[in-house]
Amino acid sequence: MIAIGSMFITFLPMLPIQILLVNLLSDFPMISIATDTVDSTEVKKPRKYEVREIMLVTTLLGVVVTVFDLMFFAFFMHERDNVLQTN
Repeated sequence: MIAIGSMFITFLPMLPIQILLVNLLSDFPMISIATDTVDSTEVKKPRKYEVREIMLVTTLLGVVVTVFDLMFFAFFMHERDNVLQTN
C-alpha cells in the first residue's frame, strides 16, 4: 500500500525509521507463534484446514484494508507531509 500511495503524493508516506519500527513490532507476534508448543492430540491427528474458507477471508480482508488505505491516502493527500507520516 505504501508503494501505491507514494505514486499519488510527492513525499514519502512513511519515513524509513517508521517502516523499520512497524516491521519490528510485527515480528513479536511471529516470535510467539514460532515458540508455541503444539498440543499432543494435534500431533497424533492433525486438523484439516478449509483452504477455500481461508482464501475467502484473506481476500475479503485484503480488499477491505486496501480500500481503507486508499481512502486514508486520498483524505490526507493535500495535507502537509508530516501530517500523513504521523497518521
